[in-house]
Amino acid sequence: MMAKDSCPTSCPLPEARPVPPEKSSGPELFFRVEGMSCAACAARVEKVLKETKGVKEAQVNFATATARVVPEPGLEISSLVERVKEEGYELKPLSGGIEKVTVRIGGMTCAACVARIEKALKRLSGVKEAQVNLATGTATVVYDTALIGLADLRQAVEEEGYEFLGLLTEALPAERVEETRLKDLKRKLWVAWSLAPLVFVFSMPRLFPWVTKLSLETRHLLLLALSTPVQFYAGAEFLGRALKALRHRSADMNTLVSLGTLSAYLYSASVTFFPNIFRQAGLPLHVYFDSAVMIIAFVLLGRYLEVKARGRATDAVRKLLKLVPPTARVLKDGVEKEIPAEA
Repeated sequence: MMAKDSCPTSCPLPEARPVPPEKSSGPELFFRVEGMSCAACAARVEKVLKETKGVKEAQVNFATATARVVPEPGLEISSLVERVKEEGYELKPLSGGIEKVTVRIGGMTCAACVARIEKALKRLSGVKEAQVNLATGTATVVYDTALIGLADLRQAVEEEGYEFLGLLTEALPAERVEETRLKDLKRKLWVAWSLAPLVFVFSMPRLFPWVTKLSLETRHLLLLALSTPVQFYAGAEFLGRALKALRHRSADMNTLVSLGTLSAYLYSASVTFFPNIFRQAGLPLHVYFDSAVMIIAFVLLGRYLEVKARGRATDAVRKLLKLVPPTARVLKDGVEKEIPAEA
């Protein structure tokens, strides 16, 4: 005997309830804004966001293509997306986290370089902390991945005229760059120190009387010929970086070396090519090629030793990082567990 269904056939089905729209759940919301092409676009999106009901505060950053919204309780995210879409832009919620990375920076030579890079990194929206270490040639940055990424860090560093060599753990590209730089410095060092003794000898007739057998004009031309490769080939290490600093309206050690050596070289070249002008002005026909050459040679030697020592220090740090185990064993409540070492 079959049992009858206890539920009458006329029993109505449960009423379908609509899914409530997604609402904000935090003090701040971050979005990626797509479709902006200029600052006016950013201003338009920001105005739309501020005019949307439930928005307490809104900021749009054209450089990073992001928007920050401080909502009032109950703000529907979908309404924000729709309002912005009506203006011809796309608003996509971001869900990121705080990340700490250590990257290699090339081209730093002094404390001014460190300050400039730190300032550039800290200007980025989303960077919580930035510390640059000249000794190891690295920068440690704590940033919000919802707002920026490594590409933004790279751009900030390169816009200041320095090299972004990737993460510290990425050894191969950084090592190649370091090797190339050392070889370049070594070539320039050989040129500088091959010619520096000759420049010194021909600049000191009192110490080397046989030099006076050559006429003054001949000695000056000879010194000019010997000094030019040092000034513009070996010294390019300083001139190029000084020019980059000048473009960013700043100065560093490269600026100091370049100004000093170029002043000595150009004055001496003027004496060499236009001696009559100096005679008529009652000025002695002194040249200072030796000063320019010796400054470049000694500072270049110091830089070569610095880069070599820094490379060794960085290699040691990298090797230590490789020794860190991926997991650790923890004894808790008498139970041994294996957890990630970074936890």
